[in-house]
Order: sequence, then structure tokens, then C-alpha cells
Amino acid sequence: MSHFKNVQSLDKVIAICTGLGGNYNPGQQNLHVSNLVALLNNAQAALEAIKVAKTNSEYATNHREVAFKDLRKLAGRIVSELKSSGVLVQTVADARYIHRKLTGFRISRDPIAIGSVPAASAEVPASEKKSIARGLDFGTQADYFGKLLQTLRTRTELPAGY
Repeated sequence: MSHFKNVQSLDKVIAICTGLGGNYNPGQQNLHVSNLVALLNNAQAALEAIKVAKTNSEYATNHREVAFKDLRKLAGRIVSELKSSGVLVQTVADARYIHRKLTGFRISRDPIAIGSVPAASAEVPASEKKSIARGLDFGTQADYFGKLLQTLRTRTELPAGY
């Protein structure tokens, strides 16, 4: 049952208790109609606060998705520019590694046996399924992009004959 339905049910209980009039006289203080009405008002206010918080969260998430949309493409361009600028091969390899981490690609592929062609209709057993790439949340992507920028910054700050 959802929270909204619980609040509606509490409203129905209050209506029933009010309809009983003087016959409804509970022994516990928190079951009096006035306390139930206060509880209903608090529940309705909490539901409204949840709606506002959820809307704000969705707004922030949508803007974050838009901001990070072209991050992978930009990282690829940075790696390409770094490669074309004539830096050390190791620096380019480091930048490519960070770019792979940022995009979620893995360097290793499934081994293919020489001389055997896999059947098109062969199914992969459940134990041999690939695991998905990790670290693609927004915080991790920002960290990887920061590392890529640091790699780029380090290259541009080194002395000429280094």
C-alpha cells in the first residue's frame, strides 16, 4: 500500500470516528479524534514535502545528465589532441586508460579459438555472461575527467627539455 493510500485510509478512519459521535471514546489519548486529525495534517504535510523534494531531485538529475552528456566525446577529443601534440607514448597510454575508464570500455575481449567459428545460434551459459562495466556514475565520471585534465595539465606545465 502506498503512503498516499495510507493517508486516505486515515482520513476514512477519522470520518468513521467522527460519525460515531459520543459513542467513540478511546482509552488512549493518542487515539482521540483531535490527535488523529493532527496526525493526518502532519502526514499530508510530509507527503507534500516529499513531492517537492522529489521534483527538486529530478530537476537536479536531469541537469546533471545534460551536463555530462558530451563528456565522453570531449575526453576522446582530449586524448586525440594529446596524441597529435607529440607527447610521450606513455602519457598517451595513460590518457587512453583514463578515457576507457570514463567510457566503460574494457581493453580485453573474449578469446577466440583459432580455426573454430562460433555457431550463430549458440547460447551463452549463465555462468559465462560478461559483467557490466562499473564506475559510470556521475561522481566517478567527474573524478576520471579530473584525472584526465590533470594528465593534460602535467604535460603542459613541464619544462621544454623534460
